[in-house]
Amino acid sequence: MRFYKSIILLILGLSACVSTQSGMPINYDFTPVLIHLDSEKQNDSIGFNLATAIPELLYPRILTGNLAIWTDSKKRSVQGPQRIIVLEKIATRPFVRNKDLFVHQYWQVFKRRFDSGVQGFTFTGETAYGSHINYGYIDAPDVISLLKREYIPNNMNGSSKITCWEALHSMKYDFNLVQFGKNNFKSNAKASSMIKYQVMYDPKIRREFEELNTDKYITYSITAPDRTTNTENEQVFKTLSYYINQNRLF
Repeated sequence: MRFYKSIILLILGLSACVSTQSGMPINYDFTPVLIHLDSEKQNDSIGFNLATAIPELLYPRILTGNLAIWTDSKKRSVQGPQRIIVLEKIATRPFVRNKDLFVHQYWQVFKRRFDSGVQGFTFTGETAYGSHINYGYIDAPDVISLLKREYIPNNMNGSSKITCWEALHSMKYDFNLVQFGKNNFKSNAKASSMIKYQVMYDPKIRREFEELNTDKYITYSITAPDRTTNTENEQVFKTLSYYINQNRLF
């Protein structure tokens, strides 16, 4: 069960954290985290790439002004479509081909059970001089229905009819934990890997990531004989053509 309704606990300041002597948290309440996905590090074997699929899905709606993109996650002001276009012109890559996607989430470990929820997305870029570009932040509640409705593009290893929302909650993608609460791991980079291991692999922790279906949608194409020298293909094409022409419905 996703815990959006419980985010109020954070506002009330009821979050708590119990740690081991090594500093590794045993239990923690709803804690904001930031994870980073690199499009170039996503394994083809999972069949999809969230770091490219999410920007491609949201970009057209940003440009029409139908989707608000804020300057940051505090949502103090909105970046207009024209501002996004200006930033994109000085970027080394188009918005939809940028390799970095940051996902804001909430994590909780309670009684050896992990739960999570998606808060939003931050999009960044880079200039030819290596300067950072901040396109802005999109709030998850503004796009939940869209992400639940749209199927994520997949390669031959992927399954058909997996929504972007299901892919997000499958946690099958490669990511780095770059912030946990107020901890950005600058003083202890190893802690990031430890917390990620606990969430993803620790046998003592129960987790219920989204189970993705294994159905595949396969399309076959038979090339006309005048476009190929394959004799077997020519015979199949002629046989199918004869059958279809002899069994027309009109």
